Amino acid sequence: GPGGNSLLEEWRLFCLKEKSIYATLNMFEGDITLRANCWYPAAEEYHITGLLQQQSNVLHVNAFLIADKNKKGGVMPPTYIRKNDFTAPFQDMVDTYGIPRYQEVNPALFTCMTFPFLFGVMYGDIGHGLFLLAFGLWMVFNYHTLKATTGGMMAGILEARYMITMMGCFAVYAGFMYNDFLSVTFNLFGARFEPTGQIIAGSEVYKQVEPYRPYPFGLDPSWHGSTNELMFVNSFKMKFAVIVGVLHMSFGVCLKGLNAIHFMSPLDFFFEFIPQILFLLCTFGYMDWMVIYKWLSDQSYPKPGLVTTMIEMFMPPFTPTEPLYEGQQEVQSTLLFICLVCVPLMLIPKPLCLYVYHTHIAPKAQATHSGNLLHDEELASAPAASSGGHGDHEEFDIGEITIHQIIETIEFVLGSVSNTASYLRLWALSLAHQQLSLVFFNLTMVQNAFEIDNFFVKCIMIFLMFAMFMAITFGVMLAMDAMECFLHALRLQWVEFQNKFFKGDGYKFAPFNHKVTLSQRGEDE
Repeated sequence: GPGGNSLLEEWRLFCLKEKSIYATLNMFEGDITLRANCWYPAAEEYHITGLLQQQSNVLHVNAFLIADKNKKGGVMPPTYIRKNDFTAPFQDMVDTYGIPRYQEVNPALFTCMTFPFLFGVMYGDIGHGLFLLAFGLWMVFNYHTLKATTGGMMAGILEARYMITMMGCFAVYAGFMYNDFLSVTFNLFGARFEPTGQIIAGSEVYKQVEPYRPYPFGLDPSWHGSTNELMFVNSFKMKFAVIVGVLHMSFGVCLKGLNAIHFMSPLDFFFEFIPQILFLLCTFGYMDWMVIYKWLSDQSYPKPGLVTTMIEMFMPPFTPTEPLYEGQQEVQSTLLFICLVCVPLMLIPKPLCLYVYHTHIAPKAQATHSGNLLHDEELASAPAASSGGHGDHEEFDIGEITIHQIIETIEFVLGSVSNTASYLRLWALSLAHQQLSLVFFNLTMVQNAFEIDNFFVKCIMIFLMFAMFMAITFGVMLAMDAMECFLHALRLQWVEFQNKFFKGDGYKFAPFNHKVTLSQRGEDE
């Protein structure tokens, strides 16, 4: 019929299907009764059994499914994750880094929220966020029409329509938090500062409105255009970035604890999760607490610098020169002691326990078919030399295990510092975004339009400069800067968050499917 395939194309597709069927049947064993081992989703067992019984009655043959509930040692099942239009791009993002191990915590569940949020923090602008949000909603509501008419790179962007919509939502939210709309501020709740009439160094001095009440949400518009605006916004965004980063990493470490609980891995829980979360909270978690304490405490006297305080915490004589609160030295000494205890806990116990298991407990357990003291997950997470303990009877190499654990410990301890510093990109890109928008607005609308005295020339120039301003905004802010923020958010999601808990060494469940077979063959051709 009209729009259908030609007869030759139909025969070609038919041959491809038959070839794939016979290729699959060749994997079966037996002469008269064919049998094969395969993986299937546990939730689909009753559905599969019902289909086999139904086809057996129709075709008058016997077909049945025998489920093997016992997990065979050394064989990791494939990972099957159900996706929909909303979660698919986030899952593809995670799969690009690595396929989740069977029953491991799937980062895509949390990426659906954390990735757009990290993007929004860097891209925070109400105007730019609304453009991005409108573009995403346009693709959502016109998906079927666009899908039939687009291809190539646009088809990939179309599949990420919900991700783009979420990114726009969080960019608008962060824009309200920064009170920034195309470099212009909104006075939604009334400024909390008023001019005093006093001029110092060419700048007018402002004072707080009495009785003073904090601005309900976001930055007070009085900061816009002030001489110390950049200093204040810099300080806020830098501290906010560190707070977000420590919370993000701590959540990742907590997911490692959930993995250990699910797989019943006491070594991973007691000698990885607990010391890691304590180390992170006693160092940079404590720094975040001091940031919030400084924000909420009395502002009538100067506070000590947090960087100096953190350096003095780890350097002799371990005494703060300018205490932030009473009893600070005792608190910091306790936190430092906990950190020092956590490092050997991450380093020593796990290799020793694995050594005792392989050399003393495992041989006896294998002889008596009992003694399941350690879960396979702990053994699978060890280097290749220890994997022989599953039944290959290879010699256990305590040296390789120890080196592996040393690398893991050093990576986490040093990574806590470098990863926390890496989250400062939230501050850097947000500041760059705001300053770029401000520069473009001043060079086009302010200097070449608003400052012109002649009314008619001013109207013409406003029209022309607005067109130029929007063209620059589209080319630089909505295209280049959006891609830059996307890549940096992806880096934070992959490296700083996922490496805290995500193994990513699984493989996908790939069932036989004619649609997949034909699409792959079409891509090859």
